[in-house]
Amino acid sequence: MIPQVVDLTELRQNLPGYLDRVETGGIFLVTVRGKVVALIQPEIDEAEAAYQVKLSYRHKAWIGDVMTPRLIKNGLATVITCDTLFSPAIAVRAQARIFQHKDPANRLIAATAMELIAPLITQDRMLAAIPDLRVLW
Repeated sequence: MIPQVVDLTELRQNLPGYLDRVETGGIFLVTVRGKVVALIQPEIDEAEAAYQVKLSYRHKAWIGDVMTPRLIKNGLATVITCDTLFSPAIAVRAQARIFQHKDPANRLIAATAMELIAPLITQDRMLAAIPDLRVLW
């Protein structure tokens, strides 16, 4: 919203009306002798502002909650996706001795695939050598 300019004298004389307008989203630049001295606007809810920024990215990326897996179905396959790899079960599994991989990210990826009983698409030979991990490629 574009701020409206209001002189301090006008603001003082009609303060209740201006405050009503601020409550409904109005924004005012207060001037004294033509110089801006204040900005009056609704209180900004930081959490709501952050949420609105997040929503503005929805057309560029999938954004969802961080714990709930979701199923993506198309004509060829059903894919389980999740915004996070960290659940207690996956974290424990990633520390198991069967994972010889030194890269913790790869261990988490493999542990996630095993926990979700999903195939992992990779060319990594160390991951392909893990028993009970279904690997495609």
